[in-house]
Amino acid sequence: MGQRSPAGPVTGGLVVVSDLAAAALAYTRWLHLEHRGTASIDAAFAAALGRPELAGAATAQLGPVGGDGHWLELVEDPEAVAIEAFHPPGWMALEVCVQGVDGFGASLRESPFAIAGEPANLAVGDAIRAMQVIGPGGEILYLTEIFDDLPPFELPRARFPVDQLFIPVLAASELDATLAFLEDVLEVAALRFDTRLGSLSRALGRDPESLYPVATMQLSGACLFEIDQLPGAPAPRPLRSQGIAAITLQTADAERLAARSGAMSTRQGVVLIGPDGERIVLTPAA
Repeated sequence: MGQRSPAGPVTGGLVVVSDLAAAALAYTRWLHLEHRGTASIDAAFAAALGRPELAGAATAQLGPVGGDGHWLELVEDPEAVAIEAFHPPGWMALEVCVQGVDGFGASLRESPFAIAGEPANLAVGDAIRAMQVIGPGGEILYLTEIFDDLPPFELPRARFPVDQLFIPVLAASELDATLAFLEDVLEVAALRFDTRLGSLSRALGRDPESLYPVATMQLSGACLFEIDQLPGAPAPRPLRSQGIAAITLQTADAERLAARSGAMSTRQGVVLIGPDGERIVLTPAA
């Protein structure tokens, strides 16, 4: 395995919300995204997500003002239950590169986004400054401003106030099992370390100096996966919940990976299921 996966970049996150219009308005008004179109969830894709109730549901596709394409897709399920941020295993957060993170620390105070962590330099140094907010579906957003290179990581620079999704964050109930799955799929070894996760400690009522086992996996396209080990024995995510339902990733190996046990081929891509039920949608490389 090399130091960078041949898979990448990350191209999107699918987020289930209870009120599509309100969630889309929150993102367009407060986070400088704009509508890029709509789609619908077909029955095969809904089944692959483990969410058959989403069949036929319309989605809103949102991308950065000034940019192309979209990285966020919102889908409505009025019956989906709210999740407690930072608690259940599965996809936990979307890390997005931004400009002027301190300005968001001020402007989002009156927004529908709940601030979970004020802007602060990361433990790895002052090359990166970030804040954390909780979105309409209980999804967590890391708004991250990158000032300088931080080897060995390959990181993007924001071209717009809110630019691209570059790190999906996965909360694992068992880090070893999750990494075994991901290293096989992504063909890259994880970098493992212990670090402070201030927002997670606050949410769990733990000492702010608590250390958590964390792993990162470098993807192509200046993207990464981050995997955080949740402490204790976390309760599983409700089957019909709000929050991040899937992450989409480009790969030249989608056809080969479609032959794996448990893989499901759909019009949207090949869907793989991780140890905590997390869905990864693989699409052909551009």
